[in-house]
Amino acid sequence: MAEGRQIIQLGDTAIEIPSGLDWTDDEGTLVAYLPKTDFAKLRFRSAVLLPMLLLVCWVKSAAALDRDGAIEAAKRQVKPKCTSEAPCKFTAKLEKDKWYVRVEFTPRNSPEEKAAPYRGGHAIFVINHAGKVVGRIEGK
Repeated sequence: MAEGRQIIQLGDTAIEIPSGLDWTDDEGTLVAYLPKTDFAKLRFRSAVLLPMLLLVCWVKSAAALDRDGAIEAAKRQVKPKCTSEAPCKFTAKLEKDKWYVRVEFTPRNSPEEKAAPYRGGHAIFVINHAGKVVGRIEGK
């Protein structure tokens, strides 16, 4: 007998059907059917499992944003200011489920000149677990 199969004996005849089916003998005729489903239980399970699944997905996405992801989110915000002529320095730290990414702007007058930070030349971006900027603090 193959795995996942059941053999039904009707008189002299043996009939093999999938094990997940229910069956009955209707006057010598095999009638196979899907098992009865309690749809009330099924709806209850769906009502309970779907929110749980969504919660698990949300928690997983919350844990998914790491330091590099937070820095990438900040880089998107300062893309026009941070170029090869005016490179920026990024540092990030996690506090209370939010990333605080400090961006130091380093303008220079020519490519040969060394890029150096200056007073007030920074911004701090507050980034949530989804990678969205939820706050910005400009340097003074």
